[in-house]
Amino acid sequence: MDLNNPGELNKMFKKFKFNRVNKILILNNNKQNIILLKKFLKKDYQIEIFNDKEQLFSEAGDLIIIDEYYYQKFKDKLRELKERKNPIFLPVILLSNSIRNEFYFESSADIFDDIFVLPIKKQIMKYRIDNLLKIRHLSLKSEYRYYELAEKSPIGIFILNQGKIIYANPAFLKILKIEYEQLTGKNLISFIHKEDKTRIKKMFRENKNREIKNEEVRVMDNHNQIKWLSLNCSQVNFNNKFSVLITAQNITDKKQNQNKIKFLNYHDKLTGLYNRNYLEEEIKRLNTIRQLPISVIMGDVNGLKLVNDAFGHQKGNQLLKSIAGVFKSACRSEDIIARWGGDEFVILLPRTSIGDARKVSNRIRKLCAEADKNPIKLSIALGVAQIIDEDQSYEEVFKKAEDRMYRNKIAGSESTSNSIILSLENTLLEKSHETKDHAERMNKLVIRFAEELDLSTSQIDNLKLLSRLHDIGKVSIPEKILKKPDKLTEQEFKTIKNHPESGYRIVKSIPELASVAEGVLSHHERWDGKGYPQGLAGEAIPYTARIIAIIDSFDVMTNQRSYKSAVSQKEALFEIERCSGSQFDPYLAEKFIEMIQK
Repeated sequence: MDLNNPGELNKMFKKFKFNRVNKILILNNNKQNIILLKKFLKKDYQIEIFNDKEQLFSEAGDLIIIDEYYYQKFKDKLRELKERKNPIFLPVILLSNSIRNEFYFESSADIFDDIFVLPIKKQIMKYRIDNLLKIRHLSLKSEYRYYELAEKSPIGIFILNQGKIIYANPAFLKILKIEYEQLTGKNLISFIHKEDKTRIKKMFRENKNREIKNEEVRVMDNHNQIKWLSLNCSQVNFNNKFSVLITAQNITDKKQNQNKIKFLNYHDKLTGLYNRNYLEEEIKRLNTIRQLPISVIMGDVNGLKLVNDAFGHQKGNQLLKSIAGVFKSACRSEDIIARWGGDEFVILLPRTSIGDARKVSNRIRKLCAEADKNPIKLSIALGVAQIIDEDQSYEEVFKKAEDRMYRNKIAGSESTSNSIILSLENTLLEKSHETKDHAERMNKLVIRFAEELDLSTSQIDNLKLLSRLHDIGKVSIPEKILKKPDKLTEQEFKTIKNHPESGYRIVKSIPELASVAEGVLSHHERWDGKGYPQGLAGEAIPYTARIIAIIDSFDVMTNQRSYKSAVSQKEALFEIERCSGSQFDPYLAEKFIEMIQK
């Protein structure tokens, strides 16, 4: 068995049977001696006669009997063969016609295990051969036990000789998803991940005579997938050569779990960006002369609370993801983008002047303006500051960027609010039966009625704003319900009845709209207390809400919708009069009827 030939150890043990007939190889130049040996041995053993050194290495025998002639001819090869078979015992017997040739036995003790001097009795020859074969069988069984342990081990085991893999057990083959013949003879380094090659070469170079424990390394399997292994290495004498026995535990799942935990510790789960923990550590690492100047951009998303209130947190999360995508598009790969808190983001730009940082800010604004409205136009307030020396406190710089961000947010709040309102109104028009014509008619009626009631300028402004926003909560209701042509189910009507509260939350979240929040909440209340959502009655209902209830009902009745026909003004006024004191404020109902009839 040639242990330097990849695969032979596997093949030998798989085919080997300990109760089989032993095979004896005979190399003899004397025909009479060959006849004698065959006569003595053929009954109990399988005999092979040959005289070629190539045969000597190719034949798998259990014992060799050789004469002086072939010993002189093949002694170097014979010594090599014995070494290659080690640690499995291969007995070699010198056959001699003269006792004086015993000096060969003494001078070549590393080769010969016995000497037969002819003539010799058959019983003595067989007895001595059997003893040698018993020793061989013991060595085979001992080796097989180790082999079987390795073969059945759930942990990968392989042996290196001069950096090449000369044995691998099934568990290691399974890890690498490779066949034995594809693996053995290959250099281990060829399977190591490119980023770990230098480290592993150094490890083997510096630890030639020492054990290596729990060394973690990435390898590439036969399908080019990364596997993590924990290696334990020790020196062994294998085939009379110093080799390295390595156990390889597959820790891929463990490392993946560790990486997931690490990712979660340093990343925002929603956007995939870095989080505050990572940023605070990274700023300390970056704050070196080589990285200066470091620019800081701090951003605060406009309208997140409004989107959460109006459309639900799923849409709010979508808004944050969209903003994160804008940041990624606007920044370089070396820039560090992090979600700092709920609606706040921070970007660190190493080796970046404040002028270049402002260019990045402008690019972010431009990308926001170009992005799809989903559900509202992307908008973010930004502030820029800079770290210019190592001694500068990053907390101070962050505070400066934050202050500038809030100043910009306040300065642009009115236009931002207008943009958000317009976006919400457009969304409502798209997903419901509301129309621009309805909004314009409502506005005209509001102005006329306000003048009729002699309201103040601020009351008129609030009333006009309420006429635009009273149904804004409907943006949170599914379109299939808003546009349903058939009668609503009880559950669908309950969903519709939620819109005053949704609208209240929306306008309440925008300071510029807060003055009409109570009107939005109460525009479906009834004078008799049978309305919703609070069941308010009489003058407990906000004045503006009582006005809007009449105007809205009148316009809906007198104009055609996809689900209803229009009625005449006379019929509509009759209905308002009929509901005066129950649904509508009786005083306001009377004044409205008078105004329309003029």
